Amino acid sequence: ADSTVQCVRDQDTAFAAPGLNADGVQVELAGYAGQGVAGWADDYSQALLRRAAALVADLCRRHHLSIVALDAQALLRGERGITTHAEVTKAYRRSTHTDPGPTFPMAAFLDLVRQTGGS
Repeated sequence: ADSTVQCVRDQDTAFAAPGLNADGVQVELAGYAGQGVAGWADDYSQALLRRAAALVADLCRRHHLSIVALDAQALLRGERGITTHAEVTKAYRRSTHTDPGPTFPMAAFLDLVRQTGGS
């Protein structure tokens, strides 16, 4: 929750979300798909989400992405924004990723991204 590490350069392809690997910038969070509402609300996760929001806001600015959550149907239509591995799995059926899980606070996270200076 106190650091950000870049493992793959933006211009390179990370193999993290089969179906959209070459069409996205992947951001991995230190959490579990099954950690639940309380898990995302603890001090560690809240700090992690704030740090991730700053990174995502910067990525949205640099890559001209809207700060909107995209579901599987939006991905298949080619819309641009923010999504999850679970939605990529639903759309392209090339993996079994379910992260960040159904209790991930997506609306609150997107609010943090906007507050941090995203478009």
